[in-house]
Amino acid sequence: MALKDQEETLGSTHPDTLVSVNNLSEVLKDMGNYEEAEKLCRRGLEGSREALGPRHTDTLIAMNNLATVLKILGKQEEAEELCRLSFE
Repeated sequence: MALKDQEETLGSTHPDTLVSVNNLSEVLKDMGNYEEAEKLCRRGLEGSREALGPRHTDTLIAMNNLATVLKILGKQEEAEELCRLSFE
């Protein structure tokens, strides 16, 4: 199921949709499309926090994925902040 269809059918904060957002962000990162990956990572993290809570495993994974992209983009301070938050 395409991400757009998943969002229309399940909603943007459904756990399956959030997994798809995360997976697509990882593909974009691996392809070197870091700006788009960052946008999707932020969207996925926001949705995970809202739907699953700040300490859910999927939310913590989303935090880590965003931190990785931020580090690649040279945004080390924000990446470090996310990493520290994941340990609190």
